[in-house]
Amino acid sequence: ETLQTFGRLDALVCAAGAIAGGPRAWELPDDLWATMLEVNLGGVLRSVRAALPAMLDSPPPRRGRVVVLASAGSSVGLPRLAAYAAAKHGVVGLVRSLAVELARSGITANCVAPGTTATAMADASAAVYGLEDPAALAQHHAEPRLLQPAEVAALVAWLCGPQASGLTGALLACDLGMTAR
Repeated sequence: ETLQTFGRLDALVCAAGAIAGGPRAWELPDDLWATMLEVNLGGVLRSVRAALPAMLDSPPPRRGRVVVLASAGSSVGLPRLAAYAAAKHGVVGLVRSLAVELARSGITANCVAPGTTATAMADASAAVYGLEDPAALAQHHAEPRLLQPAEVAALVAWLCGPQASGLTGALLACDLGMTAR
């Protein structure tokens, strides 16, 4: 549809994901492990497979962008969320590999790693830890508040623009200092 409407595809943003957990890493059932990897890592790979051929078919000079939402959990361990964290660590490795493979093509690939954001994912995370209010998760941020979706979206939008042309293979934290500790 994008190609029919605009004649080219300039950006792919992978922002879908799921979170589930509860058991300790060695107690994870195989189906939970497989689901977290399939949705969070496999979904990115399938999106890239669908979009990159169209981006690479654009005539030079290309200015394509691949931006993937990882997570603060892509840089740290998360108790009782090991499958989610492992998938998000995998996302970073996949995107960095893409960045190297796309070098000289005019297409960049980067990750944004949000901290706890006021979304349904925060609600699900709070449920894993038995918290009634997701705002309690803000204690892990250096600035103790939840991120707003617009704050993360602003970084994604910047990465999709021409001013981010010199950045590829990066993991950019947008986490209110969660991973700075």
